[in-house]
Amino acid sequence: MISFREVSKRFGSKVVLDGVTFDVPRGEISFIIGASGAGKSVLIKHVTGFVRPDGGEIWLDGVEVSRLDERALASVRKRCALVFQHATLFDSQSCLENVALPLEKHGRSRPRGEILARARDLLTRVHMEAFADRFPSELGEGMKKRVAIARALALEPEYVLFDEPTTGLDPVNARRVDRLIQTLSREGGVTSLVVSHDLTSIFGIADRIVMLYKGRVRLIGSPDDFRQSDDPVVRQFVRGEAEGPMDA
Repeated sequence: MISFREVSKRFGSKVVLDGVTFDVPRGEISFIIGASGAGKSVLIKHVTGFVRPDGGEIWLDGVEVSRLDERALASVRKRCALVFQHATLFDSQSCLENVALPLEKHGRSRPRGEILARARDLLTRVHMEAFADRFPSELGEGMKKRVAIARALALEPEYVLFDEPTTGLDPVNARRVDRLIQTLSREGGVTSLVVSHDLTSIFGIADRIVMLYKGRVRLIGSPDDFRQSDDPVVRQFVRGEAEGPMDA
């Protein structure tokens, strides 16, 4: 389980997180939602040490990761893969070579053929095996994101942190990414923590939703809890309304 305990973070005079506390249960798909600038992406980057808290703690299966040094964080980053909003693939390498990169770095001198075979298996898992020899510049955004997810799975993480995985995708490709996240959870036992504005994704695949508002947790609950909430801030987000308390 990932646990955030009174996590605070500011950049200059701007308070981004102000005592955020919640748990991410193992095996579930949890979404973090909120307006732009609410601190969602900043929060998940704390788990892997890309951002350090000013206050509070982040725990991973009983170990406080928020105070680990870079060497100790290496093992955390093998267990918690971060899929960025943009695919961040290397354009000079094929899809197969991109997926093989983590295996080559951490594969402990595994034979090249074995590494490439594993990379092909991962591309098959995300339905991109036919594009193994293509370069990222030849792919659409939805395909790139699936390759990025395959690369994130290379070291068999227990947790995958997704930062806006469907942003910029057409509805068909967005739903393909949703189904992939579901499959990872239901069949692979992966715990997913997803930052998103995509209401179809949020209400289609989330087990649990955490809403951030002005640096704090506004509501935690199931999709039904959010649909039934009388909180005006929650209702404005759920309904996608242009004006309301979130703009105040």
